[in-house]
Amino acid sequence: MVIAVLSGKGGTGKTTVAVNLALSLKEQGRIILVDADVEEPNAALYLKPDLALDEAILVTVPVPEIDRELCDYCGRCADFCQYGALAVIAEGVLTFQELCHGCGGCALVCPKKAIREVPRQIGTVERGGLKGWSSGRGGSISASPSPYR
Repeated sequence: MVIAVLSGKGGTGKTTVAVNLALSLKEQGRIILVDADVEEPNAALYLKPDLALDEAILVTVPVPEIDRELCDYCGRCADFCQYGALAVIAEGVLTFQELCHGCGGCALVCPKKAIREVPRQIGTVERGGLKGWSSGRGGSISASPSPYR
């Protein structure tokens, strides 16, 4: 059985309901509680699992890096990008990594192959346990807004 607790609005008690539902069903068998809140995954605040922080997995998205030696500032990359993550100006190409959706199209359309994709960390996933439960937590890096909302 799969039960999902969700809503688009914050502050409605989704985490409270999900944690208490999981706790009330734990005797029924294997329970996996996934807190997939992009901004504030707080289920761990209620459960206080033993998270193995040394096992944290970095979550990344590919973003463009411009090779200034190869780039001729033709503007094809900026024309292709629907999210405004690249801008060609007289002095070079500006990249706005926070706006990039990681599609790689800019690198594909660059005739000089002056764009390579590099990973940009957007969050982490941590694993741990809680009295016989498997536990995990993910979180975004709040200092930079995610285009995936």
